[in-house]
Amino acid sequence: MSPPASAQPGRLNLEAPMTPATASVAAMDAPASGATPRRARALGRVLKRKPLGLASAAVLSILVLTAIFADVLAPYDPLETQPEIRLAPPSREHLFGTDDIGRDVFSRVIHGASISSSSASWTRSRRFRG
Repeated sequence: MSPPASAQPGRLNLEAPMTPATASVAAMDAPASGATPRRARALGRVLKRKPLGLASAAVLSILVLTAIFADVLAPYDPLETQPEIRLAPPSREHLFGTDDIGRDVFSRVIHGASISSSSASWTRSRRFRG
């Protein structure tokens, strides 16, 4: 089914019959003086219907915040070696234990998240530049 000749590309045809999902998207995209509260209500309805999306957003937010504040959150320098405590099991001092040359694994995971996040951001920005 092709759109009517008067329809502009990239615009929603609000006269066409809509499914409930399309109607909620159209309500969010429709310009109005009270558009912000309407969008917030629509977002609230979606989050109530799909709580897994909220949980996923929370996990992603925690990962992003961990990556941003890696220097503050990491208890040890990720590159500092301590051969006397190599291959130590997880403990209160070293949450994930230590590796074969005595580096704190938890600190390395936190700094790895930071490096991975910045790499992903750079890659995404390069992709959209054209």
